[in-house]
Amino acid sequence: MKIEWRHAMIRSLCLSCCVVGFGNAIAAKQSISTLQSNGSPSTRIKLKHLRAALDRSSPSRRPIRIVTIGNSKTAGNTGKRREAWPDVLAEQLKLAGIQAVTDSWWGNANSGGGQNLRGTTLAKYQSYDPRLSWTPNTAWQAVSDQVGGPGGALFRSTAAGATLSFRTERDVDLCEIWLATGPNGGSASASFERGGATRVDTRSAKSGVRKIVLRAKTFAKQIGIRATTSAPVTVIGAACRQSTSLQVEIYNWGWGASTSGNHTDASKPWTPVNMLRAIAPDVTIIALDTNDYTPTYGPISLPEYRANLRLLADTARWSGDCIIMSEPPSSSSRQSYIVQDQYHVVEREVAAEKQCEFIDVATEWGGTYEVMAAKGWYLDTTHGTADAYRHEGEFVSKAVLAALGRR
Repeated sequence: MKIEWRHAMIRSLCLSCCVVGFGNAIAAKQSISTLQSNGSPSTRIKLKHLRAALDRSSPSRRPIRIVTIGNSKTAGNTGKRREAWPDVLAEQLKLAGIQAVTDSWWGNANSGGGQNLRGTTLAKYQSYDPRLSWTPNTAWQAVSDQVGGPGGALFRSTAAGATLSFRTERDVDLCEIWLATGPNGGSASASFERGGATRVDTRSAKSGVRKIVLRAKTFAKQIGIRATTSAPVTVIGAACRQSTSLQVEIYNWGWGASTSGNHTDASKPWTPVNMLRAIAPDVTIIALDTNDYTPTYGPISLPEYRANLRLLADTARWSGDCIIMSEPPSSSSRQSYIVQDQYHVVEREVAAEKQCEFIDVATEWGGTYEVMAAKGWYLDTTHGTADAYRHEGEFVSKAVLAALGRR
């Protein structure tokens, strides 16, 4: 107890007067939407764009999209995609009567219990996401090309005839597939399990992104992408839906071992910041601080971190609502709590500056690793258990549902 009180006193003094550049921290905390540690809204977040989209949308309009940008804590580091907090968010929205779905897949690199999937075959992937399958066994690889896409990795064929299949959880009749194009791109055909194939050529003079849309006459649960040339076909991701019902699609763009710098790299058309512009989500949730303050991954300096958050916030606000979210704290063995709090203050300040909402998960978790570690909520010095991410997803859903008047 003495140690915990000492940490609390040091952090309080640091935030109020000792840390250079924190002069606006108190004002920022007072001026933006946050949540109390008991999980109830103290100042309700608004999400005006999402609320308006739900009010005016119909099945004939494009789907409502929520993109979650983060690191392994977002991707699902427990080894099961369904245990990641974005999936829990979808589950909670459905319980509240909102048809939220997660029938999409992206290259969540470094998922499945911390295994780095980039540069390997996809054999590791099925334990993390059993919706994916492929033939033959080594037909596809998860690669990054030094610059990853949403989730970090891209799926690339290794031979003609290689087929990548995705089985949805619900019956669907429409799927969008995003592919990377470039000088070395090959050709492929894509189809539902029943129905004609759509052919696509990914060869182009310059690097780019091409979207194809598959439509089925009857509901199905599986799509396949088959390389028809030895030249590689590179898939960025896919999203499937029922065209006859209004849905809120939640895209998990968690990228293991990533920093804010990875997500704001605009050097390739398929990087997260560029794909945000292409997809134009109605809500973007940004949960990036752990790797930015961890020496192993840089760390990213506070000025650079602020600039990266600003860019992501500006891009998110271009199409919809923006939520910046602090992450559950890491052990002080990875970084001191004083430094961790410095990054949290930047999150609050950028949220206030860019008119984003703010959800304070770090405070909800007690502000230190020890508080939740005592509950058995950590797998290691930074990653949570399935119970921990369930709590996080439920906590985020309370804020979203309150903004929509559903709770």
